[in-house]
Amino acid sequence: MCVRSKTVWAAGGDVDVSFGGWSGNKLGTSCKTTGALAAAYQEVIPLQPGWQSRVALFQLYPLLVHAVLFGEGYRTQAEGVARRFG
Repeated sequence: MCVRSKTVWAAGGDVDVSFGGWSGNKLGTSCKTTGALAAAYQEVIPLQPGWQSRVALFQLYPLLVHAVLFGEGYRTQAEGVARRFG
């Protein structure tokens, strides 16, 4: 999505990443709080059981990138996550 968005923007187009925008009811505009936004997403795409245990797994790749860029502290965090799922 990022590459495509940059390509559209570079060609002079506008990009507006939106959930619900096609129907004229953008969640980012119609939901006034983060809690309301999260609840609206849950109505459409409910979280599956056990999602909390998978959050760290989804954070592993960004942690690895940060470990390469910024060093030891992120490496230690990444190793901890990898051990949990390893």
